[in-house]
Amino acid sequence: MKKDYLYEILATTINWDCVSRKVIYNTSCMGVRYLKKELISIKPYPETQTYINLKENEFIVLNFVDNIYLYALAALKNTKTPSGSIEFPIEEYSFLERKFQQEIKPQNLGHIPQPISKIPHLKQAWGIIVCKVNKKRYILKKDGLGDVELTEFILEPAYSKTFRSSYHLFNRSENLALEMIIISTRLRLAVESGNKKLLNSFLNRIDDYRMMIHRFGKNEEVEKVLKIVENYCNKFRNL
Repeated sequence: MKKDYLYEILATTINWDCVSRKVIYNTSCMGVRYLKKELISIKPYPETQTYINLKENEFIVLNFVDNIYLYALAALKNTKTPSGSIEFPIEEYSFLERKFQQEIKPQNLGHIPQPISKIPHLKQAWGIIVCKVNKKRYILKKDGLGDVELTEFILEPAYSKTFRSSYHLFNRSENLALEMIIISTRLRLAVESGNKKLLNSFLNRIDDYRMMIHRFGKNEEVEKVLKIVENYCNKFRNL
């Protein structure tokens, strides 16, 4: 990883379900930035499950994945669309047979009452970095939605593994699809802020990207992304 580069990854975090008394896995599309001294920065929005899990358990797995469709599922999961709910499949997880305690101190899993013996990650990841929270700092971010107070978690790598070499570079269609996914996650925030102009701006950008993708030719994974994004966007078009 290069210093100050922003990397789009799929972040897996965990929480504890008191009813079922089981560990629940969550994977979200996130951007991380490599800092100095092998530290990594992540800034999840406070209403996200990634933020909640990181705050409670201070544990995260960064999955490096080159399947754009998984980014769409991770970013838009647990939402109901006109054609049904979007879910992130539990079948996409795999587990390293390695004791958490070898890398993560007990206080990093403070809200989970039982030992965990396996590290969750995505089957399709070509590499992972298991991290614990080193420290937190609070920042103010300014964007089209106004001022947002964020917590920047500074992550310290505790363990990493490369499963295979990846020489896959996102082509132009996949890069535009990724932008569509990221913008789609902002639609709900625009609605909640009551900013109809910004909402329409987001939807128009998504439509523009879709038209550009169609000009570049067929790509099976990108076509699947377009369908899931369109189903999600349809919720917001007549608000």
